Amino acid sequence: PKTATCCVCFDFFRNHSIVHKLRCKVGIMHGTEDEVVPISNGEALHKKLKHPHEPHWVEGHGHNDIPAEYIFEYAKNFVNMLREERRGPDTNLSKEEMRKKRLAAMQNYKQQQSEENVIVDIE
Repeated sequence: PKTATCCVCFDFFRNHSIVHKLRCKVGIMHGTEDEVVPISNGEALHKKLKHPHEPHWVEGHGHNDIPAEYIFEYAKNFVNMLREERRGPDTNLSKEEMRKKRLAAMQNYKQQQSEENVIVDIE
């Protein structure tokens, strides 16, 4: 009888092959002691990004033990950075003008995504 086997080194997510296609800011947080996905994976992904956000290499933590407050703080800083970039020269726009601009940006983004059909899995 035949038995199924699986190679442990197989990369199910293949982020390394598509990350260079991303046109948005990307933040990467990775534990330095990760034994499931080596930190070298996070570092390699970060190097391939077109628009990287400052990564957060969490000293002494592994794959599933990064404290929640570290994660939330990094996410908060990332979102605040995006808000600042989005404001840019448009700070004098009215709420309605900003709403229209956001709607147009979302429609443009959806169109681009449907054209590229890119899916990214988060590890």
